[in-house]
Amino acid sequence: VDKTIRAFDLRNFSQPLQILHGHQLAVRRVKCHPHAENQLISASYDMSINMWDMSMGQMTRHFDHHSEFVLGVDLSLFEENLVVSAAWDRTCCVWNANQGPPPPPPPGMAQQAAKPPM
Repeated sequence: VDKTIRAFDLRNFSQPLQILHGHQLAVRRVKCHPHAENQLISASYDMSINMWDMSMGQMTRHFDHHSEFVLGVDLSLFEENLVVSAAWDRTCCVWNANQGPPPPPPPGMAQQAAKPPM
């Protein structure tokens, strides 16, 4: 809930190796990149997804395409840089992180997703 990601050496938990700052609210999920050992991806209650480079200790990409809490994020094992995110706004986005943020939903889809089924 302190808005940070802390990286530890498993052999020594006395202090973190790095503390990553970049989210405005609590971090919900953190995943290691399956194709790049020095990269992480995180999802937060601040409605954003961040990509991190652990060798530099900083955020490298920021995506804020959701309109509610981001609950989940993952990276494909089969296609490098393919990201999926799911949020409380009832949307699930799949995109290649190297090609920028996901495209906006088709007209009318955002309103439909916001309405509960009758």
